[in-house]
Amino acid sequence: MGRMHYSKAVSVAILILVFLLILSACGSPPDPTPEPTEPSGASPVDDQISIVPLWELLGFDNEGQYTEVLAGTTVTAVFGKDGSLTGTTGCNTYTATYVADEEHLVIGDAAATEMGCLEPQGIMVQESRYLALLPLVVFFEIQDEQLVLSNADRARILVYRASEPQSQELEGQPQLLTVDSLANMTYMSSWTVTGEAPLENGVYRGEGVEGTGGEVVVTLTEDIAYFGLADGEEAASPILKTSTSSGHDIYDLALVTTQDGEAANISTTTLGEDVVINGIMMDKGAIAVDMIQHGPEDDPCCPTERVIRTYVVRRGELVEGSTTVIGTVESQ
Repeated sequence: MGRMHYSKAVSVAILILVFLLILSACGSPPDPTPEPTEPSGASPVDDQISIVPLWELLGFDNEGQYTEVLAGTTVTAVFGKDGSLTGTTGCNTYTATYVADEEHLVIGDAAATEMGCLEPQGIMVQESRYLALLPLVVFFEIQDEQLVLSNADRARILVYRASEPQSQELEGQPQLLTVDSLANMTYMSSWTVTGEAPLENGVYRGEGVEGTGGEVVVTLTEDIAYFGLADGEEAASPILKTSTSSGHDIYDLALVTTQDGEAANISTTTLGEDVVINGIMMDKGAIAVDMIQHGPEDDPCCPTERVIRTYVVRRGELVEGSTTVIGTVESQ
């Protein structure tokens, strides 16, 4: 009898052990879903994309419908060889990163400046849609100088065209846009109450807009790039400095051409406040500004991030192309 009870006890113990093993296996959590990975063989850049200085958006997917870019807006993308993606949304500038192989393209979430534009109607909706589409890109293809970006279903969601700069190296010395003419002309200004800065001998003093502390002084710096436009017309991009009564220096990049034989400022864009300008040059048809701007952790007084920021001329406007970070410097 004792032996029979012992055998039964062993059998029961084995059954319980098997049951517990089965229960444990059933209760094990499933293997985690693998995270999305970069395309196989991806490198920071793909020469097919980055060899074009500037891509200009033609149209985009809008809830399943292909929609052309709003008239009067320019949306751009510059794929840098360092894996950076920069451009304009038509209102703001944006930056992101990307990796690519021969077929695939992965773009990170974009960070953009926070200006609000009222015209043309719908520009901010277009910007929001454009930035939302960038992270959805999986495939790219270049056809007839067009860059087609598609989602995971291979449906096209962004279509660009190659946009060559409308500027070129100037042969010889400028004949009309001399330093003297640039120092004695009227420039656009966002910092004067009149919206203009009529320079005399390179200087203008006038009342500043709210926030400047009163009087502002606008001066023509020595940093000037000379070039020719596609139609052979002379052009120049001087950098202007606006010193405010509140103790800040604001730098603007101007585009000057000739109209009826006279110098005329047709476009201006701000480079930054309390930045340091190292120089300006022409680089493959683009205006390149070597400057020190504020990095993410810099104090307002002391920028340390050295960059090369490029601009191209599109339809008579200065359009920001790429921003390449060179490194950091000691605060000045």
